[in-house]
Amino acid sequence: MHEDPTRLMGQPDDRGPDGHKPHGNMRLVVACLVAVIVGLVIAVIVIAGNDDSGSNTSSSESVTTEQTTTETTEPTTTTTEPTTTEGTTTESTEPTTTTEATTTTTTTTTTTTTTTTTTVPVPATPADGRNLQACADGTCEVEIQSGDVLTVRGEQLMVVDVSASGVTFVLPSGTVASMGGTGTISTASGTNVDVLRNDGTSVLIRVS
Repeated sequence: MHEDPTRLMGQPDDRGPDGHKPHGNMRLVVACLVAVIVGLVIAVIVIAGNDDSGSNTSSSESVTTEQTTTETTEPTTTTTEPTTTEGTTTESTEPTTTTEATTTTTTTTTTTTTTTTTTVPVPATPADGRNLQACADGTCEVEIQSGDVLTVRGEQLMVVDVSASGVTFVLPSGTVASMGGTGTISTASGTNVDVLRNDGTSVLIRVS
């Protein structure tokens, strides 16, 4: 029998260095593993990209929200009312000058010399003599001379001059009173001084 030369020649024997023929399934497993790894890497990259996109989107939306301002303008209606101007009358008042009359009163003190004739009995000797202190209570009968000062009810009565022409007193009010001869001199407080006798150097008086 003749054998098929093709068969005789055969195909190259695919064997490994260890003499064993490699399994075809091993290559398939390696290819699957490579495909899985590549898929995982791609998935990680996609997820990371989605996270970044989400963050960027949120930030963009936040910025967009803050920058967006909504303004609402309401229509404004202006109402103009008619203005009526009334005439104003200005009255001018002129200043009035009032002049009041001023009255000046001048008081003049007059020295009065009174000469009165009395019928009072004249004693030969005064009851109190020259004791001028007896007139302090407002009642006395004394003999006075120029320069004497009598105190009557707390008021002073000064004898300025005694002469044959008369006697001159300065009353408590400051009034100068002169008596020529005999008579009565009265003070503002109601004290009466009766001149009873004048001998030119001394005068007899009665105070009441």
